[in-house]
Amino acid sequence: MNACSHSVCCDAPAATVYGIIRDSAQWPLLFEPCQAVTAIERGEQHEVIRVSAMVDGKVMNWCSRRAFDDTLLSIQSHSDMPMDFIKAMSVTWKVISLSAARSLLVLEHLYQRADVASADQQRAAQEEASFLRGLNANSTTELGNIRDAAYRIARQRECGPAGASSQSLICQAPADEVFALVSDTSAWPGILSNCDSAVVEHAEPGMQVVRIDAHLDGKAASWLTRRTLLEGARRVDFELLTPMPLLKSMTGTWRVIALDARTSLLQVDRRWQMVDQLPDDETRFSSLQAASQWFDEFVAGNGLQELTLFKRHVEGSGSQAFAVVSEHRLAHHADAVFAALRDIQAWPEYVQHCQTLDTRFDNGLWQAMSFSSDVGAQAEVQSVRWCDPLERTIEYFQPVPPAVMARHTGRWKVVPEASGRSCTVRAEHEIELCDGMNTAEQAGRVSETVTAHAQALLAAIDQRLAAARVAA
Repeated sequence: MNACSHSVCCDAPAATVYGIIRDSAQWPLLFEPCQAVTAIERGEQHEVIRVSAMVDGKVMNWCSRRAFDDTLLSIQSHSDMPMDFIKAMSVTWKVISLSAARSLLVLEHLYQRADVASADQQRAAQEEASFLRGLNANSTTELGNIRDAAYRIARQRECGPAGASSQSLICQAPADEVFALVSDTSAWPGILSNCDSAVVEHAEPGMQVVRIDAHLDGKAASWLTRRTLLEGARRVDFELLTPMPLLKSMTGTWRVIALDARTSLLQVDRRWQMVDQLPDDETRFSSLQAASQWFDEFVAGNGLQELTLFKRHVEGSGSQAFAVVSEHRLAHHADAVFAALRDIQAWPEYVQHCQTLDTRFDNGLWQAMSFSSDVGAQAEVQSVRWCDPLERTIEYFQPVPPAVMARHTGRWKVVPEASGRSCTVRAEHEIELCDGMNTAEQAGRVSETVTAHAQALLAAIDQRLAAARVAA
């Protein structure tokens, strides 16, 4: 038995992806190679269909008997292929849930070669090679079609535009101290610059309802949030009972993770749904989409600022950290951009300011590298990165930062756009300058330099991916 497997990650719930592969009547509208699908027999958990599709430049027709397993999100099919060298062929579609909003689609083909007379073996080998070329090309194309369709459907099912954010910072403080700060909102007005008051209106063991008064983008705002405290996990789940302006809903989770006895990771996830239409008195935005884009940027910037202020407070007033955040749009698929950001070994070939980069370790997830820096005095910098392909994020810290910095950590985040063919790359840096260098002027120069480096790297990636697309 011969086999081949293809897969793709989809930014959509598993049920959405499964619905697409189960509904064969829609295939000619979604799958580029598929010409037609004719139903011969249909039941609740099975169907027999005739498929017409392009395979390696030729139209082929075959019958497929499909059995549905709606519980396991799997489809088994057996096909009668019009080729002498194939005795039997089966196909398995499998959808695996990765999270509430992300899934993995796997497509497996198994076929058994038929006995062929010696005089026909050369012709059969040529047919098999042509078939495999078409199978690989069609599988890659169809999975891409499904991925893009699933993302569009997932977004269409939401009423107003939806968004999500995940941010984190490393704190040089014990996890219990950081969690105490996150869980006690009474201290927030003295820490967060845009928080005017935080009053607990109702409390019971493990839960509290808090009224937050704040100013957002220069406007006063208030909302109620219900917070569930899970002390054993150092976690706080929250849900806005009366949403913030422009929102229909928002939920999220604060987490504090101990890295060692004196170091911890402070992390927050947020997920929100915009209102269905803008209020009559909202004049700042020309459309709901513009408002949604503004809110995405607001959460990104304000969220990182909150983490930085919490970090400075828990580490002590001596901490001089500041954040630098920039966003960049690239007209390429998010997976391709993430792959280029992860492929540090290729950077010296096409990224001007990475000519001195030396890869010390790279297993695709953990990476260690060194390079010369022009931030401050010329010196070697060492950087360690963790790559998460499922979330398309790269977290990094620098054991040896540029000479002007006492500490430099950050993150790359690649977010696909609704079309599935473009993405936004968010570059986040948290920087602490060395003693005696922490002036507004020096911080400004450093901010400009790291932002310019991010822009230059992404511009080089953009040009490389565009050239590869033309060449293909």
